[in-house]
Amino acid sequence: MYCDAKFGISCAQEYRLLDVARVLGAIQAAVAASDPSADPALAALRHVVDDLAVKGLAG
Repeated sequence: MYCDAKFGISCAQEYRLLDVARVLGAIQAAVAASDPSADPALAALRHVVDDLAVKGLAG
């Protein structure tokens, strides 16, 4: 498979990473659609999700 040749990971690891990416995308969409002024915890979560997204794009 491509990921084995390119990154040295198994097919199972490849699918787990895809699942994680989908979940993170869903969390990011939910947080982006929320009103952070309504709840300080949401504002903190939004900051963390945005930071993870930036690191994901950079890495």
